[in-house]
Amino acid sequence: MKITITDDHLKLLKHACISWDERAFGAPGLDCKRPYGNSDVIDDMHRILYSGRDLNEPTDDTKLYYREIHAELEYVIRIVFQHRSFEKATYVLDGLDDWVKVAETETDKNLRQLKIDMRSQVRAVSASSQPYKKVDPDDASIEAMLEPEGGTWDDILREVETSISLDGEGELAILELLKQIVTKLKERVN
Repeated sequence: MKITITDDHLKLLKHACISWDERAFGAPGLDCKRPYGNSDVIDDMHRILYSGRDLNEPTDDTKLYYREIHAELEYVIRIVFQHRSFEKATYVLDGLDDWVKVAETETDKNLRQLKIDMRSQVRAVSASSQPYKKVDPDDASIEAMLEPEGGTWDDILREVETSISLDGEGELAILELLKQIVTKLKERVN
């Protein structure tokens, strides 16, 4: 198993509601009903992760992302306790409960930065809540690649991220191409 601690994990931990569970011997823990303050967990996560930005209603894909990142906190908390650090890094499980920090290669760094850049570009366009638009016919290669009937820009990124495995030079080239496509689409929408 492999987990990468991200800014989103750390933002959620900063706002986590820690309480004392009185059952048995007692222990500290995350409030299971209101982990981030209120009982509307998705709304709380959206407020925390998009603070300072226009808060449109989260898309279904964004809600799915929130559920995934919330579930990952089980492992993130274990890693933070074991390493006594809130460092953003990638860790792999070695044995039953021994998390080992993985050294990041130059390719990993480039790939991670490309993913961050793509996600921020797609989120910026998605924030406008505009549906997909056809691009100029002169740019037929882009139009052929992206011809969905409807949805949001977050849908594009989620589909891309789930359809390819991001772990090598070939995938790095694919991400670079996708980044260029998203940039062109963003320019045409604006």
